[in-house]
Amino acid sequence: MARAQSTIANVLLVGVVLVVAGGVAFTGSGVLEDTRREPVSAALATDIDGENVTVTHESGDALAAAEVDLVLQGADGGTRVPLEAFTRRGDGDGTLDAGETYAVGHGLSDETAVVRVVHRPSETVLARDEYDVPLVGNVPDPSASPTSYATGGQDGSGSLTTTGGIYRLDGNAWKELDFDYTVTADTVLVFEFRSDDEGELHAIGLGTDNTGSQPLYKVYGSQSVGNTGSFNFNGTYDTYTDGDGWVRYEIPVGEAFQGDVSDLVFVNDEDGGGGVVSEFRNVRVYER
Repeated sequence: MARAQSTIANVLLVGVVLVVAGGVAFTGSGVLEDTRREPVSAALATDIDGENVTVTHESGDALAAAEVDLVLQGADGGTRVPLEAFTRRGDGDGTLDAGETYAVGHGLSDETAVVRVVHRPSETVLARDEYDVPLVGNVPDPSASPTSYATGGQDGSGSLTTTGGIYRLDGNAWKELDFDYTVTADTVLVFEFRSDDEGELHAIGLGTDNTGSQPLYKVYGSQSVGNTGSFNFNGTYDTYTDGDGWVRYEIPVGEAFQGDVSDLVFVNDEDGGGGVVSEFRNVRVYER
């Protein structure tokens, strides 16, 4: 066994690449090679409105979208997203060429944001801008007191608290906040969700007087849902998984129903009484 280890070590010693440090590779022949990519030359412009951040290629080198990242720093931290993951991606060929625009929803509202566009292989910052993100759409009154969403008697001893624009549900809680709105075919419910513990149901929706006639949208949880009993659940957006952190959702609620609503409903269902938590932030309703 010792002889075999010695042979493997000798092979490694004469390998092509022995050490890579600081962007320089030392080869077996003693030649130094710079592994860093040459900087790219491209003029990019960014912009933010109440829904999306956009990156527009104005001139210069064509860029592989997979090699360019958007770095977005808001009040609650930063995110880094490759352009290839954007919702709108130019002509869809995976390259950002002059004249093309890429766009993605940002989930920010009424805050300052710093936008950077970075070419990853060369570590070139192609654009840096700072914006005051406008408030778009209707948001719940931050001073509103939650009440029990009593349909079916599901609400338990859990709580809903609001701090810094984050709605936090602890324990078995079915809660609602006053939220008067007329839903049209173009109405969209936007929010971000986070949880570290999977309960039976984590959901959100718009409602009217505890009737349960409008759907609640499940985003996480171990319990299967459907349009049964006192509740009308939609599981289309049940995509959250452990470790995802904050995830942004855009739900076209107007496709399911139209009319007046009076409440914003939050569900954190855990009949066993465990320490399950749901957090929602940047909750708003707007017309697309």
